[in-house]
Parts: sequence; C-alpha cells; structure tokens
Amino acid sequence: MGSYNIYRFEDEFYDVFKDRYEPDLSSLSNRSIKDRYLVLSIGGFDPQFVRIIYSYDKASDWPYRSRVELRIEGEYPYTHKDLVDYLVRMTNTENLRQELKWLPLNFCENSICRYQIETIEWGDFQRVLLRMMEIFDPLFAEYNKSQARKERFLRYSPGTPFDKTGAQAKHDLEYDILRIKELDFSHIEIPGYQRTYKWGRKNVNQLINDVMEFRNDSTYRLGTIVLNNGDIVDGQQRVVTLALLLSQMFRNPDIKLEINEHPEYQKLYASVIGFWGRTKYKSAIAIDNINHNLDLIKSRESELGLDFFHTLVEKCEFVVVRLKSQSEAFQFFDSQNSRGKDLSPHDLLKAYHLREIPLFVEHDKENITYWQKIQTEDLENLFLTMFRIKRWSKGLTARFFTKDDSGAFKGLSIKDGATKRPIFPLYGPAFYLYHHFAGIEPERFPFQLDGEIINGSLFFDMIRHYNRVRETIYNPKSLEKHPKTRQLIDLLNTYDKRNRIGDTYIRSLFDALMIYYVDKFGYEEIDRASEQFFLYAYGIRISNSKVSIATVDNAVLSGTMFRTVRDASSPLDIMNAELVSVKADDNCSVLLKNEFRRLNKLTNP
Repeated sequence: MGSYNIYRFEDEFYDVFKDRYEPDLSSLSNRSIKDRYLVLSIGGFDPQFVRIIYSYDKASDWPYRSRVELRIEGEYPYTHKDLVDYLVRMTNTENLRQELKWLPLNFCENSICRYQIETIEWGDFQRVLLRMMEIFDPLFAEYNKSQARKERFLRYSPGTPFDKTGAQAKHDLEYDILRIKELDFSHIEIPGYQRTYKWGRKNVNQLINDVMEFRNDSTYRLGTIVLNNGDIVDGQQRVVTLALLLSQMFRNPDIKLEINEHPEYQKLYASVIGFWGRTKYKSAIAIDNINHNLDLIKSRESELGLDFFHTLVEKCEFVVVRLKSQSEAFQFFDSQNSRGKDLSPHDLLKAYHLREIPLFVEHDKENITYWQKIQTEDLENLFLTMFRIKRWSKGLTARFFTKDDSGAFKGLSIKDGATKRPIFPLYGPAFYLYHHFAGIEPERFPFQLDGEIINGSLFFDMIRHYNRVRETIYNPKSLEKHPKTRQLIDLLNTYDKRNRIGDTYIRSLFDALMIYYVDKFGYEEIDRASEQFFLYAYGIRISNSKVSIATVDNAVLSGTMFRTVRDASSPLDIMNAELVSVKADDNCSVLLKNEFRRLNKLTNP
C-alpha cells in the first residue's frame, strides 16, 4: 500500500516511517520546521471521492501533547459511507472500543476515529500512531480487495460528460416517454438561470412513497421534463432528487452486482455520476437541501434495495419534451426564469395532469401544443374565471386563485377503465361520460364547470374547450348570429374608462357569468342573457366611485345571480330574475350610463 504527503518536522520521526511509506519529497519544502501537523494519506483510493488521513494537531502548551486521529473525507457527501460502515463494524469489539472513538466530520457520521489516549511524550506519539496503523492498514487492504471482487464495472470516475450534440432537439418540438433506465443524464444540464434546488425532506419522502405505492402498476409517471437543447427548463427538482436517490442506491452491493450484469444500467450509472460531476450549486440553501436529503435517503436505505431499484428504473417514467427554441421553451414553462419565480397554479396543474395520463397518444401531444400557445396572462385569467365560477356558484369567496387552490381542478383518476378510489354516487355521471366519450370523441365531451373533473387527458380537453368559449366571448366577430351581444361586447371593449382596475374586476365578473351561462345553455337566448349580466355586473361599477376586488366578491356573495344560473333549468329562469335600477356615480363612464339609460335601469337623468 502506497502513501504520499508525509510532512517531516524532525529527522528521527522521518527515520521511523520512511521504510513504511514513500514520501512525496517535493511537498516538504513548503512546510515550516515549526509546523507540528502531520498527514499520512493512504493510497489505493481515488482522492476525488475518498481521502484517508492519519493526522494530529499539537496543543499550544506542549510540543507533543496531541490526539492521533484517522480522518475519512470525501469531496461529495457520503461517498465514503461503505468504507466507514465497514471500518466501524470491524472495530466494534470490546478491546478496540476502549482504544477508539468514532466522531462526525462536516455533518457526516463516523468520519473521524480518534485514539482515546492523549500522547504527551514523543515515544507515546510514535506508539499510538503505529498502533492506529496496525489496526487500520489491514482493514484498508481487505476493503479494497473485497471491492475489487464486487466492482468489475463500477470504478469511481467522472462519469459520462455532457453530450451537447446528443442533447440538441432535431425538430422544433419532440416528445418521448422514457423509463428511468432510458433517461440519459449526459443530455441534461442545469442552466444558470434556473432557480435553486429547493426540495426538502417532505418532497423526497413523497417521491419514495409514491414509487413504493405504485410498484405493482405496469408504469408510474413521475412527471414532465422540458429541455431546451439540454438545458432543463422544467423538472429540475425531480431530476436532481432522482440523481441523488440513484447515486446513493448505486452503493448498495446487490445493486452494484445487478449493474455489472446489465449494460443499460451501466450507462445510467455513468450518466448519473457524470451529471453530479458537472452540477455545482453555489446557493447555501441548495447545498443544505442536498445534504439533508441525502441524509434522509441514507436513513431509508433498508427500504431502497434491489426490488425498489427495479421498480424505479423499469416502471417509473418521465414525459420528456425537447424544444429547439429557447423562447418556445420559456413559453412552455413561463414561470421558470432567472428571478426564480414560484410555480404558478396552472403550471402545477399541468404537471399533475400530465402524470395522470396513462398512455400518451397523438391527441395528448396536440393538447400540450395548444396549451403552450396560450399566452400566460390569458391562461391565468381563464383559470381565475373558472375558479370563481366554481366558488361563487356555491356561495364561497373567490378573490384570488393561488396554488393552494389548485385542488379545485383535481378530480377523478381513471386508469385502465378503473379508478384509484371507490366510485361514489357523486362520481357516477363523470365515470359514465368518460367511458362513453373518452378516446372516441373527446371534443364532444359534455364538460360542466360545476361537475366532477376527470384527471389526465380530459383535463386538457376541458381547458381547450373553455378557452375557446372565452375567445368567443372576447371576439365580437364570432357572435355574428347574436347582434345584441356583439354590440354589448364591442361597448365593453372600447368604452373610455375600461382600463381602470375596478373596471377590470367588473369585466371579470361579467365574463364569469357569460361562460357559466354558455356552459349550461350554449348560445340559446344569449342576447337577453348578456343584457341581464351586463346590468348585474356593471350596476356595481356605475353606482360606486371606487371598486375593489372585495367590492365585487362581497356583492356576489350577498346577491343571487350565480345561484340563479346554477339552479336554472332553462334560460327563462335567468330572464325572469328582477334587477333593480341604479343611480349612476358622477365619476362613471358616460357610455355605460347611456347604455343603462337605454335599458331603463337608471334612476337619475
């Protein structure tokens, strides 16, 4: 066994150890003769991953008062875990427990082994250091010998470098569904504009538990990865966590032997090691999260054996989306930018429902393409409007739509014709409609905003459906057969004070009522309905000098219009709703006032 970096401070010390170790004499010239810190680094290990050092520090009050220690360090957290576990196990005898004490180093358990006796005289120091070598040198030799038997393929190395050519998309938009064993980490890099790694223990536990829960399924969708020529735009948190999990599992002896026998596992191993070799986080938050998550993975290692490994790499999969254009990549996932903006609710819902699609078909690709073409602001307004319809129709407040409210758009999961939960009577109609329309005529599915949502493909069909309804309401040209509604929409799109913040809240209320109505009755009697909704919504505007979102929300909760639409069995039920006349505020729009006067709903001239 070789060694290096022996720092000599007295000739007699050098004479004692020169026959046992080969010193690196070039390093001695940089050491002061007054320096009393000695390092003997044991060879046979790659210092990039494991450094094994005998050392001591002198106390300030006595030249040779010291504690002799064996330090085991690594550039990456816990890369030396197997070695440490072996040494701790082999030194856990009654006699050696009296001589040795294991201590942590840099949050890594059992990385220092200290000899219990303090050395004072020079002879004491020599005897203790030689005793430590007598205990550990044979253990190092045996460990390296056993590892060589187990690891014909697994040699600690930098791994596969980033493959820039392989990472480039060949077409403007590409989709693949890849099992983990097919996921090439050499085609993935984390760009500088990405937000930092923020997943914590809760997220890692959930990922592990999800894989265990669905281990009997044929496949389990982990999520979506969006790449722009290798730069990860969406999916960083899951990809990094997966790499952490795999890198730790690679140290399991049974998994190592399995990797040796399967070339596709060897490729995965090399690409993951290479990914970690070039992935450097500067954020203290990211580094802490990585260390804590590795600690958690280590604590669950008894659950992460060969069966779990097979489930993870053979059954778990990602939808991988590759885009050539960076602008299209950011449009696909708009909330990931250089400011580290949080995921928006619709981004979270997109990821959730992509995971709920059991088998990707061409129609799903069309839906995703359609989604990414919707402007972010329009998508946010659409979800806010749908959320308000769902809430206001039940008499519940709905001022804002946040990611905490995303559960409003999660519903029934159906896979292979069955569900993950019992079919209560509440879900019966949705389950029947799914079997009647899904996969045959999804565009004809009779969506209802106050009905049960079906997760996966039909969620994207639903968004496509209601976005088209919204576009119809906003575009007067699509209302050729409904002249009164077209004239009214034209007024709302052009009147002078339409851009005031209060007026935008009122417009949102009007749009919600229009979409809710069309959702129930289509365009039957839409001209009369639009006048009713105009009088109801804009009556709040012209009668108040100031309008806030609270003004609108409170008016809806204290009024009856949404409940009237909810309970209506025909358009006539809405036409028969009595609306009182209002007094116009002095600051209101003249055009709005004139329209109220035309409809005989103004009390002042």
